[in-house]
Amino acid sequence: MRNPVIQTFNLSKSYDGKIVLDRIDFTLRQGEIYGLLGRNGTGKTTFIKAILGLTAMDSGEVNILSEKLLGEFSKDLLSQIGVVLDSASFYPNLTGPENLSIFARLRGISLKQVEQALQVVGLDGENKKLFKQYSLGMKQRLAIANAIMHQPKILILDEPTNGLDPIGILEMRRYLKELSTNHGISILISSHIISELEKLVDRVGILHDAHLMAEKTMQELIDGADKRKIHLIVSDAPQAKEVLCRINLQEQISILSDIELELQGESPTFDIAVVSNSLKDNGIVLKEYSYKNNESLEDYFKRITGGEGIA
Repeated sequence: MRNPVIQTFNLSKSYDGKIVLDRIDFTLRQGEIYGLLGRNGTGKTTFIKAILGLTAMDSGEVNILSEKLLGEFSKDLLSQIGVVLDSASFYPNLTGPENLSIFARLRGISLKQVEQALQVVGLDGENKKLFKQYSLGMKQRLAIANAIMHQPKILILDEPTNGLDPIGILEMRRYLKELSTNHGISILISSHIISELEKLVDRVGILHDAHLMAEKTMQELIDGADKRKIHLIVSDAPQAKEVLCRINLQEQISILSDIELELQGESPTFDIAVVSNSLKDNGIVLKEYSYKNNESLEDYFKRITGGEGIA
């Protein structure tokens, strides 16, 4: 297992008596892309700011690269972290390289490192275009270049695809994967856009009701999916649900149509013969059943939070 680069223990935070984060235990591992998923207003940004020391914690502990966070970051620790929190803010009448050169001089970073960062995010050919002429996707990529030009080990992004068009999202995904795969950077991304995290991250955690409720790798979602969903076609779905509820199935039962049911649970706990016989004894015909081959991240999110989508 890869070494942890960020860990939190019992991290808690409240505002005006409302608990926003409740005893969060979290680990980001070396070289992985971790997606922190949650609806708007669930505390994702607060969690990131707590990790970075930008908001005071009520209780708990944060360790970054095995260093316990106590107040302000040390200079050495700051040099290992890149952050993009808000919309990109640069001088509009300067080019991208000119903007980064200003930040580089302030931070003692060489122009060669600036050039390398621009190349990584695909902006090395945009030396003459002013920042105000950049598309939103280019602005986001310049912000990432600014965050990685000191060659950090960790990159933290808060809603990096907000406002991007489909092409911009594809480009962002490609560059982030390259940073992880080719440069070994550990990436933490917070987002409420399920479809984008599903295509990008190695592991996902769901922040809901102030708790980090569930963590899984994308491979675990794929491997375990066929154990969670069974699709039934019956003569009468509402009556079938009543019957199945009476035999104490552990699965969650959803009616999809007048003749379709879906059984969903953590494990294949039921015997299909028992289901069939129970339905038959109550005058209901089981016409067909099938195991679903996969569970999407959206399905998983709905199951864990007990609700609809993330909008």
